[in-house]
Amino acid sequence: MNNSDLTLDGSTATWTMPPMQGEYQGTYMGTFRFKCYLTPMQSLAANKEYRELLGAHGANASEHDGQLSFALTQLKHRVISSPPFWEQPKQNGEMAGSIPDIGVILAVLDAAIRAEMAFKEKMVKERDLTLKRTITIAEEMLATESEEET
Repeated sequence: MNNSDLTLDGSTATWTMPPMQGEYQGTYMGTFRFKCYLTPMQSLAANKEYRELLGAHGANASEHDGQLSFALTQLKHRVISSPPFWEQPKQNGEMAGSIPDIGVILAVLDAAIRAEMAFKEKMVKERDLTLKRTITIAEEMLATESEEET
């Protein structure tokens, strides 16, 4: 997976959406900043909002409705900053990202999920590097102690 369009900075990521032609409302583009992960409380809040959007009979909702609800509620908690087109629905009391072009919403969700995956990969690499350094230092200390004893 190529994440060259993402820039990680600590536990946030920046993604510049390339110009994307919408089906209903022209061309979208701009820069998003995402959280690279959700805390347990943020995750619970997103899942609660997901269920609320689907309503009392959510099990009967279409797959499309489920995916759209998931995307919007995840992005509500993951997006830190976004272009004006993303924030505009909030002026009408709607959720940010509530735009008519579903493909754009899914592209933003894809970038946010890739940011989380890239962050996890970075953490694993850093942990492995730290472990290797620790082992090397311990081995050097043992070798030094062994030489001093002889």
